[in-house]
Amino acid sequence: MYHAYQMATVITNCLFLVNFAVNFVLYCVVNVQFRRTARDVICCACSSLGAPRHRGMAYRGPATQTNGVPRTPDIEEWRTED
Repeated sequence: MYHAYQMATVITNCLFLVNFAVNFVLYCVVNVQFRRTARDVICCACSSLGAPRHRGMAYRGPATQTNGVPRTPDIEEWRTED
C-alpha cells in the first residue's frame, strides 16, 4: 500500500510540473502582454545579476480624456525607472 502511495505522489508531482510548463508556453503563445512582461522580467534579472537593485514603475503617458471618461494607459506607456 505504501508503494502505491509513493508512486501516486511521484506521478502527481510530474503532472503538476508538466501542467506548469504547458501553462507557461500557452500563456506565451496566446497573450502578448504576458510575453512582454516575461521578457522584461527575464531581461531585467539577467542584466542585474551583478548588482541587485529595486526597479520601480512610473507612468509617463498623457492623461487625456475622451468623452469625459479618463483614459486607461496602454502597457507601452509604462516605463521602468532605473
